[in-house]
Amino acid sequence: MRAGKLDRLVSLQHRVLTRNTVGEQVVSYTAYASVWAGKKDLRGREYFAAKQVNPELQATWTIRWRGDVLATDQLVDDSGSVFALVSPPAEIGRREGLDLLCKAATP
Repeated sequence: MRAGKLDRLVSLQHRVLTRNTVGEQVVSYTAYASVWAGKKDLRGREYFAAKQVNPELQATWTIRWRGDVLATDQLVDDSGSVFALVSPPAEIGRREGLDLLCKAATP
């Protein structure tokens, strides 16, 4: 895998489930790695739900191969945008890299 295509520093984050004092489940994320990645925007669309227009952006992020990336992880790019993984990571070659299909998370 060519390093020149991996031009963005991103943070990979695992989902952590905890319980608050009332016993409700709380979802948070903790960073476990900073890696270089390449981004390819797939498509953007707008859809109408609950009487409002909602934008949606999908992208594929390419990183070097790692064995600890989970389908429940999220990725935060260098501008602070958050992307949730849509599917399990797809292996490129024989442990050369991973393609992460992501959807931009809504605030």
